[in-house]
Amino acid sequence: MEWNSPFVGVDDMVALAGPVFSRGPDAAWVWRRLAPDDFVLIAGNTAAEALAGAALPGMQSAVAGLLRQPGLTLRADLARCLDEQVGVASDFEAPSPLSGQFLQLLVSHVPLTEEHVLTVVRDVSRLRSQLSADRQLIGDLAQLTTLSRAILEADDPQQARDEFCRGALELCAADGVFLAEPHEGSLTATARAVVDGMPARELLPQRGLGEQRSVTREVFDSGVPVFLPDLASHPQADPGLVRASGAAAGLFHPVVRRGTVVGVLVVAWRAALPEPPQRVRQLMPLLSADATLAIDRADLIAKLGAAAAEDALTGLPNRRAAGTELDRCVAHAGRAERPLAVAVLDVNGLKAVNDEHGHAAGDALLQTAARAWRAAVRREDQLARVGGDEFVLLMPDTDAAAAQQVIARLRASAPEISVAAGVSEWVTGQTSEELLAAADRAMYADKANPTS
Repeated sequence: MEWNSPFVGVDDMVALAGPVFSRGPDAAWVWRRLAPDDFVLIAGNTAAEALAGAALPGMQSAVAGLLRQPGLTLRADLARCLDEQVGVASDFEAPSPLSGQFLQLLVSHVPLTEEHVLTVVRDVSRLRSQLSADRQLIGDLAQLTTLSRAILEADDPQQARDEFCRGALELCAADGVFLAEPHEGSLTATARAVVDGMPARELLPQRGLGEQRSVTREVFDSGVPVFLPDLASHPQADPGLVRASGAAAGLFHPVVRRGTVVGVLVVAWRAALPEPPQRVRQLMPLLSADATLAIDRADLIAKLGAAAAEDALTGLPNRRAAGTELDRCVAHAGRAERPLAVAVLDVNGLKAVNDEHGHAAGDALLQTAARAWRAAVRREDQLARVGGDEFVLLMPDTDAAAAQQVIARLRASAPEISVAAGVSEWVTGQTSEELLAAADRAMYADKANPTS
């Protein structure tokens, strides 16, 4: 099945969904909304074909049957996901299209854009049957399902990691859980969860994770789990840190994504343990998989956030990002009693360039202006493209006179580009909208009486 659009293609959606779709072990689909309650399946990964028992051209009806639940519909979940721009998750039994046997499925729908949804389905049937003899482990699996759901519904990158650590802490009945990931050549604790009374930063401070001889580094480099029943006596453990944290035993487990170690999960107990509890040993591969899910989810959210805040043509912040930053600047100016200036810039003659030479030439003109102006403004200034030919420049700690000097330098950076500019300085009590409107009026006054 192919879907063609002048704005985005199937490959773009697959790339936006990231490794959760393209290389993840779970079945995943991408849907596009055609009407309020009508969706078309535009992509499915290899795991999705195996679960649905059909290739993409015939997959939609198979998926609709697989994910149909009593009292609920797939379309309703997809519509809610886009209408509310929130993750929608559920877990239930469904008959396999291939064998007819009932499968235990965890289904999560995540909005990719305003009209596209990523659906991820985890088949937990085998895991549940393996653990059915142990009621505690079945309860653990239910918690894992809840944890996976919380990770997939996380609204920001850090939240996904934090949700994982909190869930792992409870599942392992531990006193501390730390997720260590590489950052600028060292291993850093990117998330942690501890019980009351255990210092969150004592066992694994960021400086300690980067030491070449640390246990965490050893596990990261080798990919082999290590359990230390007596942290205090281990030569690679810092006695001072162990005493400060009160940790007695620790399990260091690699987090592996497609054969590559991407982090280390550290579980610590304040009680002495001769070996890891049996249930923890069984849970660690699943927790490691959820740690990978948290990292992938965090990366996906970060990419989506960057895309939502960036103007695709110039690479500058877009209108939404500029509005958020303007609100922040106004709030700071009020608290600190510091000046703030805003400029609205309008490229003259863009329509004529588009009409005479085509939109490609107009786009090139805007890109040239963006490059030149971004290089000309000061480091603390923030330039954004907010419309077709309109830009906004935020100048913190700057009064109107100094702002005019910045505008002069900006004009000199690209003398071949005619630009109308209006500057407004914030006054106490003025809202962001009023400040921007004043600069906009000044820009139109400049356009009516051009100086350049």
